[in-house]
Amino acid sequence: MTDVKIRIARDLTDEEKQVLSGGDPDPFGLGARLDGYVSRPKDWHLFAEIDSRPVAHVGLLGHDVRVGDLPVAVAGMGGVLTAPEFRNRGLARRLLRESIPLMTRTLSAEFGFLFCLPRLLPFYERLGWKRLEIPVLVDQPGGGEAPHFLETMVLQLGSRDWPPGSVRLCSFPW
Repeated sequence: MTDVKIRIARDLTDEEKQVLSGGDPDPFGLGARLDGYVSRPKDWHLFAEIDSRPVAHVGLLGHDVRVGDLPVAVAGMGGVLTAPEFRNRGLARRLLRESIPLMTRTLSAEFGFLFCLPRLLPFYERLGWKRLEIPVLVDQPGGGEAPHFLETMVLQLGSRDWPPGSVRLCSFPW
């Protein structure tokens, strides 16, 4: 494979989104669930680039979730995407590994935290992520909270185990 360069940026442009999605308006396969869906933008973006072209992406943001009465510092991960013609080459896996120092040092996170489709659980589990068995409440556009419709996974980044208790995101998902 051609040399892959990793780039960290604060922005994800519309052009980069188009290239990564292959022009698919629903690259994550969320379908009708996208109607009225509100997500937070990420603060950091890791790109795998080949010949200066973004071919894979991982977005991150720092956030505190509530587990029971405890705040837990997480690195919210989202927008994990590889351009169609570059899939199954280990690029997303590499970006996920490369994101750990950003999660721990820059975002001071104790855990990685992501939402994913059920079919992607085995991919993340192979990388050390664990599925949360309880629903995660997320803010709703009209107010209030509701359980998120995707699976939730966490990655332990330090020595602390994920605490027991109900989980409230206290924000829109990412």
